[in-house]
Amino acid sequence: MLKLPPDSLRHSILVMPHHGSATSSSEAWIQAVQASTVITQSGFANHFGFPHAKVIQRYLQQPFTDIMLNTAYGAVIGSWQKDGVQWQYVEGIQTRKSDAALQWVNSHL
Repeated sequence: MLKLPPDSLRHSILVMPHHGSATSSSEAWIQAVQASTVITQSGFANHFGFPHAKVIQRYLQQPFTDIMLNTAYGAVIGSWQKDGVQWQYVEGIQTRKSDAALQWVNSHL
């Protein structure tokens, strides 16, 4: 895919590949896509340790990326509006939004 023209991979929204496994997102891939919003899809405190801390750091090093961690806050919903996408965590599904959840995520960064 990285042999494609650079602009052909760019997207504003990206679901982090393979739940954020350690080898899922190279720096070259992240720079080619240049997503402004990256959403993780990983279970809270999963035994694989997803999303992997190295992968999160790769995304955070990019000036154009905002990461939405569903491992800490639960389901993510996007509403398409005239002026862009509005993101929010779904209330009522935020059962993982607790001090323990945030500590787990922070300990893996």
